[in-house]
Amino acid sequence: MKAIILLLTLSCALILTSFNAEPQPRKFVLFIVEDADTQLEGMKIDKYMRAQSGVLMSRMDITSKKFYVVFKSDQNYDETYFKSTFQKLGFDIKCFTEGTHGVDKVPNLTLDCE
Repeated sequence: MKAIILLLTLSCALILTSFNAEPQPRKFVLFIVEDADTQLEGMKIDKYMRAQSGVLMSRMDITSKKFYVVFKSDQNYDETYFKSTFQKLGFDIKCFTEGTHGVDKVPNLTLDCE
């Protein structure tokens, strides 16, 4: 009986502290994937990126060639990471932009990076 009470007390303490914890900041990255031309290629990119550690959301828009991903800020995803990852997938990227999700404005990139 004492073990059950102790377990319930610890569970309640963990739940209460999780409500008081600051949410972890999230980062976003946006860039153009030059060689992505088909819906199948976009799905390949999304599937691969969504499987990566800390990735919360991934979107590839084939029409505009924009790729947008939101991930936990404790991940070390930077421009070098994305360039090498996308080269392994068979794509080149340009117009790399990054920021803090919910804080920084997401730019409206065009194919010529303006």
